[in-house]
Amino acid sequence: MQETIEQLKTILKDIFERIEQRLKIEQIDLKEFDKSLDNYEVINGIDRRQHMLQFREIIVDSKGDKSFWEKDVPNLISLLNTSKERIQSYRTDLSEIGGKNLPNEDIINLIKRGILTIETPISKTHKGEEFTGHLTSDGYLELEVNGISKKLSLRRAALYAWGSNPSPNQWAFWEAPDSNGEKQSLEYFKKLLNAKGQ
Repeated sequence: MQETIEQLKTILKDIFERIEQRLKIEQIDLKEFDKSLDNYEVINGIDRRQHMLQFREIIVDSKGDKSFWEKDVPNLISLLNTSKERIQSYRTDLSEIGGKNLPNEDIINLIKRGILTIETPISKTHKGEEFTGHLTSDGYLELEVNGISKKLSLRRAALYAWGSNPSPNQWAFWEAPDSNGEKQSLEYFKKLLNAKGQ
């Protein structure tokens, strides 16, 4: 992702430089420019006046080409605005996925009924990274990421760890060891809770 961002920075820098060049060209007064042409001569075999005449053609073409301001720049602004809206939408989605960060009654009951304890490791390996936490008696998953511990809903814990919503069913996503030490999804323990009756 960082490589893509750096490429985008390079492209935007090039675009801004072109806009600045265009602004400088459009500010050139052709009458003053034409007056200065007489001051150029052939030096060391290089016809400086000829180079300036070629540059004058570029100025005239640029000044006559209104599509740059009327089409190219508005298209660029539109693309940037669309990208900004998508990024804001994505950030909103990340913050809103999982709903409110409220305690979960099923987690509270799993602990109350002794099906799981607050010491039971709750973990998941996803995108090559494993995170381990534990359930809390007040209905959260407490997870530590980069030395910072937070009590979160199951879905928000996944967002906190990986920055994405990896599963529509977070009970099926997170895992804990059963009485035989084999990893089972939290969905498995939730079914045990329902079978025992809350």
